[in-house]
Amino acid sequence: MPDVFSIDQLQKATQVSRHAIRMMLARAHADGLVAPAGPRSGIYYNFVRNPERRIEEAARMAIPSAVLIGPSALHWHHATSQRSHLLTVSWLKNRRQPYMPAIHDVIAVARSIEWYRSIAGHIAPGPGGLPVLDPAFAIADMRLNGGGDDIPVLEEGDLDLDDADIDEGDVSEALAVFRDHGIERSKEEADNPVLR
Repeated sequence: MPDVFSIDQLQKATQVSRHAIRMMLARAHADGLVAPAGPRSGIYYNFVRNPERRIEEAARMAIPSAVLIGPSALHWHHATSQRSHLLTVSWLKNRRQPYMPAIHDVIAVARSIEWYRSIAGHIAPGPGGLPVLDPAFAIADMRLNGGGDDIPVLEEGDLDLDDADIDEGDVSEALAVFRDHGIERSKEEADNPVLR
């Protein structure tokens, strides 16, 4: 099995029943050979192949729509040297998928299809195969959607990041793209400084 695998992959490879797979995984976990990536996620780390937890790969496998956002995106682009202990990703919330399985050390933040449409063309390849939001769009997203799910709010003028290549003009353009797609901070949040 690869460094990160799913129960479905293991079942295909072994042709064993799901119940038997769960028993095998419970024993392998007790022996320290594998570890679940999250409760009821169906994703496992294979410590026989790699002793490190490959969180980015687990997030990509569990959340197919995942895009690295917020502080994680800014750190990936070297805009800040502060590394978050948690990986922050978006996920596409819709009727077919109203919730996401929890992955240890990952904050999964729900985003709409309009949000995904607005970031099209503003992502780059990132760690473990995860796409990463451009820095200006990451800052704009934090300004519009920050404050919840442990993502800090970045207000205008908060650009004291390490990277001087990001300027307010780029962030303003990103904010305009979000607004063109109908993504704005709600009036309640804008009027309530506690929510900002």
